Amino acid sequence: MRLSILLLLGCLLPVSVQAQAIPPPTNPVIFCGSQAPPPAASYRLVFDNGTPETLVMDTTIASTCPTGTTHSFRIAASKFTVGQHTVKVQSINTFGTTDGPVYTVTIGVAPGPFTITALVPPSGA
Repeated sequence: MRLSILLLLGCLLPVSVQAQAIPPPTNPVIFCGSQAPPPAASYRLVFDNGTPETLVMDTTIASTCPTGTTHSFRIAASKFTVGQHTVKVQSINTFGTTDGPVYTVTIGVAPGPFTITALVPPSGA
């Protein structure tokens, strides 16, 4: 009963991805996932290892989610300050609660390394 979470921001990511780096968002961040049987009656979100809070799934799965997605939800952009954040979904039914895997999101993508490829000495040296 694990809820695998995929972060999807304009491109489809492979299911095995458990982390993503993105620039600071200005719109809600969309998460796509799949619920393994048996189905959950409700969900809770654990953001940055905080107190679990009620999570309401989208009424209609986000159109940008990949095939096989059973649910999508959004988290306000304001929660994603520069730095690293963790997102975990808890699936709940009358028999208990199951934690999904922790998904890590890094906000603020640093530039790639600059590589010096040559030194051209001054002429006449």
